[in-house]
Amino acid sequence: MAGIAEREHLYRLMISQLHYDGYEGVAATLHQACAAMPGISPSQRLLATVKAGFEAEGQELGGVSKDKPSQSIMNACLDLQFDSEDQKSSASPGLYEPLYTTSHKAPCSVACFNNAGTLAATGSLDSSIKVLDVDRMLAKLHKGTEDVHPVVRTFYDNTDTITAIEFHPTQQILAAGSRDCTVKLYDHSKSAVKKAMKTVQEVLPISSLSFHYSGEYMLIATQHPTLRLYNVATMQCYVSCNAADQHHGPVTSVAYASDFNVYASASKDGAVKLWDAVSNRCISTWSAAHGGAEVTSAKFTKNGKYLLTSGKDSNVLLWELSTGRVVNAYKGALQTAASAPAVFNHTEDYVLLPDEVNTICSWDSRTGEMQRRLPSGHSSGIECISHSPIMPAFITCSNDFRMRFFYHHTGTL
Repeated sequence: MAGIAEREHLYRLMISQLHYDGYEGVAATLHQACAAMPGISPSQRLLATVKAGFEAEGQELGGVSKDKPSQSIMNACLDLQFDSEDQKSSASPGLYEPLYTTSHKAPCSVACFNNAGTLAATGSLDSSIKVLDVDRMLAKLHKGTEDVHPVVRTFYDNTDTITAIEFHPTQQILAAGSRDCTVKLYDHSKSAVKKAMKTVQEVLPISSLSFHYSGEYMLIATQHPTLRLYNVATMQCYVSCNAADQHHGPVTSVAYASDFNVYASASKDGAVKLWDAVSNRCISTWSAAHGGAEVTSAKFTKNGKYLLTSGKDSNVLLWELSTGRVVNAYKGALQTAASAPAVFNHTEDYVLLPDEVNTICSWDSRTGEMQRRLPSGHSSGIECISHSPIMPAFITCSNDFRMRFFYHHTGTL
């Protein structure tokens, strides 16, 4: 039988969900009956928890049995082997609306979400890092939430621009790479802590980083052709035993595939490389992947079958790993100077890329059809975009010092 603490937590989730759904009167009545509880902001966490429970039992929300236990996972992944005419399960990014904005003291450079989609983080040229509660940003959908402050942590231990940022997959740790040639690990579970708990010292500025799913290893790319693999516990560094494996220019992006047996790297030399994550050896090189232009980002699909890359030729390409060929090209954006990454939305139905006229371009990931452009509202260039892994929401970072949180609210949640 559930204890008092568990029941209080359940009631908090119920009140939060009722607020989120617009049932303010019912929420207020229940809140009054539980008068000992502190202020509760609107959230859809209860709905997400119930959905996850039904999926674990092999049912849809509402009690209908599912035809395939993994159907929801399949629907959330891009797979060109399946019928591309299936109805989209998510809204076009062109329909998103700005919901929350916060500013740094200098241009905002990078952003990311944690795997659960409950936290986000931004970094800046002022060397600061902000951690934000996603539910508190979503609370801005409702009136009377002026006193809800989404920024829950701020870190100041770096001494130069934050250039890469990622949450640890299993622990409450945030990794941040910087032009100060360090990667610092911050414990974001402690509100009073402002300094890093651990530091990796490199000799050149950091450009990208990626955690292995276990959290035991971390890939680090610097302004150097050689990739580094670190043991997070010991901070021991590994590189490929074959110098010919490495790039011929600085590495711009690194990413693990979903099965974590492979990782990818992109470089200013115009090449994309695939690596064996066990032997740390290069297994494939796609030279001049973007016609010789710098490759600015690389990201795997959830099923690990495809790799999405963007380059300074203004194109976004979808590569099939099994054949090494381009299976889709997303064109129409302008990106010849900026280095903002291309990303998928949470269901991988769409591809997003900020362009140099401060709009968010998006495409149908299967057909390549360009969608309606979304004005970003930024007054200067966009440096980064990061999409939530679980909901129709993304963050943009700009040289106007601001981060903006966009969300598509269906009105039914």
